Amino acid sequence: MDKIVTKALKFAVVAHGDQKRKYTGLPYVTHTIDVAQLVHDNGGTTNQVAAALLHDVVEDTDFTCIMICCKPCLRAVAWWAFHFIRIICAAAA
Repeated sequence: MDKIVTKALKFAVVAHGDQKRKYTGLPYVTHTIDVAQLVHDNGGTTNQVAAALLHDVVEDTDFTCIMICCKPCLRAVAWWAFHFIRIICAAAA
């Protein structure tokens, strides 16, 4: 696993903490791992895979895009995470 993906995964695990999926009771981070796997399987770049891991951090935790950008190891994926969230929101509308 690439270093940036590993760091994004660790950050997502910490950020989501004890959150659980509504209907399954699984840890919430399993959803972001599934999304990251889909991005990877469909040819996504390392930064896009890392962004997929972070896509719900801003939406479902107290962390902000600014907080992600302040992490030097994640700064490169903050742009991707922001745009990933915009795409998901547009598709849901």
